[in-house]
Amino acid sequence: RPHLDEPKHGADVAVQAPDTSISGAAVARPHLDEPRRGTDGPVQAPDASVPGAAMAVVRQHFNDTRLVGVGPDGFEVYACKTGTGRRLEVHAMPWRNADDRQRFVEEIAAFRQDAASYVGWRRDGQEAGPNLSLLVLQAASHRLVDLPLDRTAQGVRSRLSVAAQIARSLSAMSKAGYVHGALDTAMVLVDQDTRVKGRFKKAVLAHRYPAIKAGSRAKLSEPPLRGMGTPFIAPELRKGGGEFSERTDVYAFGAVLFDLLLGQPPSDVYTDYVKFDSESPVLGQLLRDLLAKNRSRPIHPSRMMQLSGMVPGVQGKRLRKLAKTAEVHTFGTVLFDFFLGRPPDEVFAKYLELNVQLPSIGRLLRECLSPTPANRVRLRDAADRLGRLGGGGGAMQG
Repeated sequence: RPHLDEPKHGADVAVQAPDTSISGAAVARPHLDEPRRGTDGPVQAPDASVPGAAMAVVRQHFNDTRLVGVGPDGFEVYACKTGTGRRLEVHAMPWRNADDRQRFVEEIAAFRQDAASYVGWRRDGQEAGPNLSLLVLQAASHRLVDLPLDRTAQGVRSRLSVAAQIARSLSAMSKAGYVHGALDTAMVLVDQDTRVKGRFKKAVLAHRYPAIKAGSRAKLSEPPLRGMGTPFIAPELRKGGGEFSERTDVYAFGAVLFDLLLGQPPSDVYTDYVKFDSESPVLGQLLRDLLAKNRSRPIHPSRMMQLSGMVPGVQGKRLRKLAKTAEVHTFGTVLFDFFLGRPPDEVFAKYLELNVQLPSIGRLLRECLSPTPANRVRLRDAADRLGRLGGGGGAMQG
């Protein structure tokens, strides 16, 4: 079986092509489990001019090969299985010259710090073949978005644990100077724990495009942003001309966490509210208190009067009058409409329910989805906070 050797680095940035012979040299990375074997003799690499040459090479080593993504310069991503049923994601990249080799080394650098994702690599093909390099990453059986949303305490805790693992994977990429760039809920893959209903024994992050260097320019008309859902794209990238960074991954991660816990990504009403809350935290807190259906105690009328008095003129008088007579939730709806220009929607109502049950998660979502990049939480901090909630038995209520 071929080893998954690592490229040999020279004294500086230049990269030497690895020895592709199957030798007894010890390597730290694991082998591929039971790759599919070829015929008795050596397998002939297909002609590089034939369409599907990369797939033909990948199929020499893996079962159930399926193309799931295509990037620039011949970069292709396959979902595969080994002979033992282990699921993998294989990145097939051209190996034609020094630039290709350098790019492949950079691709490895983006993933190898994340033990949950990185398996190893190998090179296929000689002078007569397509000369492909294969980067092998872990995969899992199910997209979490396809599984029913379990709203029990165990179900929520399991999803928080998954989110913590994803945040750690993104943090590892960020530490190496790279970003995911195409993160949405469909990229979260899990294996279910057959012993405990609703629990997952593994969570990994899928990658459908090459790793992106932090600081790279983002274009909405090109991969990976092209085709992504708007809720997962940071505001600074939607404007065009923005740069990928850890902060843009944090925003996408916040939208993914929102979707995993509530069953749908953040709405425009919610993102408008987060912007309002970041600019006026006192009023933002008031709106949450007024509109939360499961408040532990009622809002004191004097507080509503005082804060409604912050609105001057005729509108202020109307709000003060309404504060004396209206039911708390009704007053909150009017105030929300007044400040944001539209009433709260169903998505915002679901968020408020979550915020009452898990206020720390409600706060984390607001910090991830802040319109100001500098105000967003760091990925490592998000992973630590989620890990404490996902692993602790006393964090959940109800």
